[in-house]
Amino acid sequence: MAGGVRSDYRGVLTYFVQAGKEGPIKIGRSKNPVKRMKTIQADSWLDCFLLGLSTEREKYLHERFKQHHIRGEWFSPSNEILEYISSLEPIEDALKRIS
Repeated sequence: MAGGVRSDYRGVLTYFVQAGKEGPIKIGRSKNPVKRMKTIQADSWLDCFLLGLSTEREKYLHERFKQHHIRGEWFSPSNEILEYISSLEPIEDALKRIS
């Protein structure tokens, strides 16, 4: 829904990064999610995994998943969030849009 309430794609993607294999999921946004992923990984003592990229607004997704909110941009890895991530286009395709 480009240009609507839910989407604000202007070269910025909302990313989903998981700390550890079953840990919390960070929902953030970046014009360069690969670089941002490297920064998140450098700051974490756990291995981090880029699970998905979306053109939906970060704020909309935070509101949508607020019942799973832990703190800041971190959310519990609920089935609802994981199902949303699995519905996204492949990461490689999303990255082509910004490269």
